[in-house]
Amino acid sequence: QLLDQNRIREILRTFDALSPVIALVLRNALFYETQEELILERTHELAVSEHRFRTLADMAPVGIFRIGRDAELSFVNRKWLEMTGLEKNQACHDTWQSMIHPDDAVWLMKHFAETVSTKRSFSVEYRIIRPSDKKILTLKGEGIPEYDETGEFSGFICTLTDITDILREQEEKQKLERQLAQSQKME
Repeated sequence: QLLDQNRIREILRTFDALSPVIALVLRNALFYETQEELILERTHELAVSEHRFRTLADMAPVGIFRIGRDAELSFVNRKWLEMTGLEKNQACHDTWQSMIHPDDAVWLMKHFAETVSTKRSFSVEYRIIRPSDKKILTLKGEGIPEYDETGEFSGFICTLTDITDILREQEEKQKLERQLAQSQKME
């Protein structure tokens, strides 16, 4: 518990009366004790905040990830792992790039390189082949640039949404609409 200001002033006046050197040593000790308490308090607050963020990220219905300008993943949430079928220790540069559907790989990596160079937000649809079951998924990836405390670009904070079923339903709906239109023409 930090001492109140009046009590601190009273102690410091007593220190000054003893000796300037002793007073200086005691002032420094009091200062460092106060700073240590503040650091411990802030460290605890930071740990609570990080735990809250990770819980929120893991509960999100979309994949959330952070990717550096070097294409290295530094954070993935539980939904991202579920979508990709990867374990947390597998979420790295080579693994996620190897999952990209061969027909999408070249243009997607070119798009990523352009996005990094322009440092602009992006929204892109592409396919992956999930390694665990070889299922092809169509994903929508969206990202915004992230900057460090000095204002230098450091990568992107991104979301990933599995749109495979939505696209399949749209295709089925279009197919049924074409069949209906065809049958109406026959009548």
